[in-house]
Amino acid sequence: MDLLSEDDVCGQRLLRIVSRGNSILAELSRLAANIPQVFLGRADATSERYLRVLFDFDYLKNPDNYEASINRSIDLLDIDDEFQENNMVIIERFYVLFENVWKYVTDFNKFLSDLREGFFISHSTEEVLLNPDGRQLMCEALFLYGVMLLMMDRLIPGPVREKLVVCYIRYKGESALDNVEEITKLVRNTGYVPGKQAPSKYPEKYFKRFPIDKTVVAMIIDRLRSDDVYNMIRIYPAPDHRSVALSQQAAMLYVVLYFAPDILNGRLNTMREIVDKHFNDNWIISVHMGWVVNLSQEWNRYRAAREALKNTLALQNIEELVVRHCESLDACEKKLMSYLKEGVLVEEYILDNTQKLMHSVRDCNVVCRWLLLHHLETDKKLGAMLQQRLPKRPRVLQVLLHAAQLEYKFKQIAQTLLNNKEERWEDCQTQAADRMKELAEYFSGQKQLTRVKKDTELEKWFNKLAKSILALKYSSSNHSKTGRKIQLMLEALVSVEQFEEIDTSLQIKEFLQHSRDFLMNMVRMGQITETTMSTLDQVTDFSYAWEVIDSYVPFLHALVEKNPNSVVLFRATFKKLTSILDVPLTRILQAKSADLASVSMYYSNELVAFVRRVLEVIPKNVFRILSDLIKLQSTEMTPLPTKMEVVKINLYAQLDQRYELSRCTHQISVFTEGILGMKQVLLGVIQIDPRKILEDGIRKQLVTRISQSLHRYLQFQPIDKRQGLQPKQVEDALNALAGQLDGFKTSFEYIQDYINVYGLKIWQEEFSRVMNYNVEQECNLYLKKKVNDQQSIFQSRAIPIPRFAGPPGDAAVNFTGRLANALKTLTSFHTTIYSPECLGWYHDSGAEVVGVGMFSRLNRSVGVAGLIGIDRILSFQIVRNLQNLTKYYSKQMTDNLRQQFVGIEGILNPTTEIGGRVPKCYDGLRKKTVTKHLEAICDTILEVGQCQLLRKQISNELNFSCQLDSKLLCCTLKNMNTAILKDIRAHYRNQDTMPYPKDNNPLLSELSKYLECAGLSDPLTKIYITSDPLQGLVIFLFAFLLTYLAQLRYSSVFDTVVRRDKKVLIDGAPLTYGIVTILQQFHPTYTVQLFAYLGQFVRYQVLVTYSDKKLVNQGLTPDVQNVIGFMNLFAKATGMSRTLMYDYVPAYILDRLNQ
Repeated sequence: MDLLSEDDVCGQRLLRIVSRGNSILAELSRLAANIPQVFLGRADATSERYLRVLFDFDYLKNPDNYEASINRSIDLLDIDDEFQENNMVIIERFYVLFENVWKYVTDFNKFLSDLREGFFISHSTEEVLLNPDGRQLMCEALFLYGVMLLMMDRLIPGPVREKLVVCYIRYKGESALDNVEEITKLVRNTGYVPGKQAPSKYPEKYFKRFPIDKTVVAMIIDRLRSDDVYNMIRIYPAPDHRSVALSQQAAMLYVVLYFAPDILNGRLNTMREIVDKHFNDNWIISVHMGWVVNLSQEWNRYRAAREALKNTLALQNIEELVVRHCESLDACEKKLMSYLKEGVLVEEYILDNTQKLMHSVRDCNVVCRWLLLHHLETDKKLGAMLQQRLPKRPRVLQVLLHAAQLEYKFKQIAQTLLNNKEERWEDCQTQAADRMKELAEYFSGQKQLTRVKKDTELEKWFNKLAKSILALKYSSSNHSKTGRKIQLMLEALVSVEQFEEIDTSLQIKEFLQHSRDFLMNMVRMGQITETTMSTLDQVTDFSYAWEVIDSYVPFLHALVEKNPNSVVLFRATFKKLTSILDVPLTRILQAKSADLASVSMYYSNELVAFVRRVLEVIPKNVFRILSDLIKLQSTEMTPLPTKMEVVKINLYAQLDQRYELSRCTHQISVFTEGILGMKQVLLGVIQIDPRKILEDGIRKQLVTRISQSLHRYLQFQPIDKRQGLQPKQVEDALNALAGQLDGFKTSFEYIQDYINVYGLKIWQEEFSRVMNYNVEQECNLYLKKKVNDQQSIFQSRAIPIPRFAGPPGDAAVNFTGRLANALKTLTSFHTTIYSPECLGWYHDSGAEVVGVGMFSRLNRSVGVAGLIGIDRILSFQIVRNLQNLTKYYSKQMTDNLRQQFVGIEGILNPTTEIGGRVPKCYDGLRKKTVTKHLEAICDTILEVGQCQLLRKQISNELNFSCQLDSKLLCCTLKNMNTAILKDIRAHYRNQDTMPYPKDNNPLLSELSKYLECAGLSDPLTKIYITSDPLQGLVIFLFAFLLTYLAQLRYSSVFDTVVRRDKKVLIDGAPLTYGIVTILQQFHPTYTVQLFAYLGQFVRYQVLVTYSDKKLVNQGLTPDVQNVIGFMNLFAKATGMSRTLMYDYVPAYILDRLNQ
């Protein structure tokens, strides 16, 4: 029974183990590329605080002490909770990976134990190792386990593994986990650091943590060193190619020998046998998926291995190898140039020269493999000699590209021939038989217009031959027998030409030649078989260079810059790289594993990423030329007027500048022509469209340039620290940014037709994406659950948005935060006065600081997306301040203070009357016990108001821009919003007949986005937080207003309450908008109650004033003016009608304010 048969339990179990091993290695590589930076110790300012809650395995010695230190600090508890919420998913994936590695070795050991104890009745360890498939699977299973351990230590450093496991144990609870001790034993730090000297007895100690049966290891090593495990000698029959033929099991030996370090150290004869067979002409090998090791360095610490390798590393041997491969490279270059000439590689040529082409492909791949790998030698002496004697890397790369092109064409034509083989074979058979029949008719003497004498013998002979030809059967298994028959027929057709009747007739000889050609084609067709294609696939394997080829990307870029049309050669090279998928997927396919889609998609995405890295040289050069275009169009060329005088035509001709413009445009066209000429190619499971790759590359470069400009210009360091940030500084930065981006946009639109992309569409999409991503990252400062790059809908692996470190000491994450902070600094309520009527912030002297012009510049520079982004950041800041305020209030509201507020409410109510104890209440609200709390929240309330004022200004700018640029859209949104609000109100009046939009209906959410972009939303009506009712909050806010309105005065110039003098560091408008926002988060009765208290206070003050004859003529007191000014501003902000205010303050008092 076949070991891989579905009915063979032993074979299927071993196959599933090997399949799982390949899946684990794919997941290991995938996760290693996504290790959170904080675990690597490369945390930024935002995540640096997480380092305080990350522990290595020292934690396991005394976990209670570590947990106690965290529990003692509220800050650490918050940090720990936040870190868990943001990283638990990735931590769990890592833990599952480590657990799967442990389960793999456990299952493999269990399989070996069952095999040894006779669980599989018809199989034993020896029998499995004698079976060709069993031998391969046993070797692969042990090899994959070793690779897992080495790759885990190489890609996921030991300290990182320990921190990940400790985090998982802490957050899940050790008691809730199985196999904790085994996992910790597996992942414990080995001390190995890539690029540095390995620790003593590494990795053999590491491999002994979960050992494999020594007898099985010895038997596997014996098979690997003595057998041709994968039967590759038949594919590489030449003696010089033996090391390549055995390269796969040589890599296995390198790993498996670490399970038997006594061989590496003490068994010199065995090591010499291994080296002489597998490493006699190479010492730099590819282990797995392109991972390369240098045996002269890795085996240097093992005595027997070091001695055995001396012959290979002898200088004379290396010189001979270099000479041999240099000569081979010269020969390959000549052959490749002859094969790749136009018109050479056609079907007839390939049919006649299949073996010759196969030998050439084999020679090219062998020499390229040796040169690519041994160019990586890092030893000073040996490396210098090799670099001097070996062909230069660009030349090796050129041969590789041409070899890939030959392989691609050869495979393409051979596959076409193979697909149509039977049909074409039968066609040739029919053609040859028909010609024999025609010749038989010719010699019958009965055919019209022929004067040949009848020849019965020839007639019979040709008819018999025709029947023999038709009797031939197409069969791959019977090809040799059929070929011998055809050979006899060919000899007969040559012999028949000796007859005089045939020899004297050119027409008959031509018929015979055609017949022989058809028969010969039938023989040739038999040479192209599935075995031919399989051999070609194995010979052209390129998985060994998966990591090496990355170092050749700069040479590929240089080649494209020198000759843009050479990019056409890359298609074949990319196709050659797909051989990497064969390594992991072969066993996964055989096992019919569910991991097939995941693993193939991962490696396919890696291939596509490499293709993007190679082809991004074209967009880079396009944008390099674009920089010249920007300078040319924005600074050197004068725009053409609509009309001009004839005498000025020479002035506007600008011939030199237009020549330079044409030259740059032509360069861009040449660079993109090559990639646009490429055809689509399937890389793994992903279809690559070169046009899409070009567009993505252009998008990537555009995103980079936009991000760099935004980062460079939007940095606001005050020139004079004493004066602080100045408005002109911000204005100049915004003007410069607007000019730079306008230049980009104009030039990008100019070249769009020459590179076949939609320039304006790409510009708008990518500019919005850059803004949204940076805003999202800035808002992470205010979120407990962060949005990582992997979760962001705006970040992309193909078109990544770069991140830049800000200026030293900057609290913002990126330019959006810096811009929002700059606006807040300029409009600080400590130094400026906001005028609602003028829509701007002013100094006490009346000079404008920030006005409508500043927001217009913002719109021109960062656009609608930027304004919305700043608005969103301000919203998050409002939420944070409101949360801090409610948290502070709930925490500081002691029983004494609560009773005091309840008592004051009892005295002030009813607010329609003024009792005798009311004055004492006002005095009580100004006591120190209350004011100390007011001082603590004053800046918080004012900052909320400041943010709301900025949001209001942004909304005004967006609305003005929308009405100006798209009046129809603006009106449509207004009408739609009104209609939907009416429908919702109708629903609440009659819920049975008027349904509310369903939860999955995107109408309201999408309309809300449009309304915000069009500036049709009111920031003051938003609900930012949800909170339980706060007892005494209205009295608290009333006390706050009484305290701080006393420091203000009503100004008729600004039509608002402003600071009384420069020593006062508050402003009336932010105070009012802050109070409005706070009240908006609670029930409307809070607002009604506050206005009732304010109205009562105004009436009391007026009563006191008019009761004293000395004060009658002085009019309203400053306190009354401030309160009325506040109430007026409050009413304007919220849209409260003036008649409603009459319920609290008589109309004649309100009217006195403006007199």
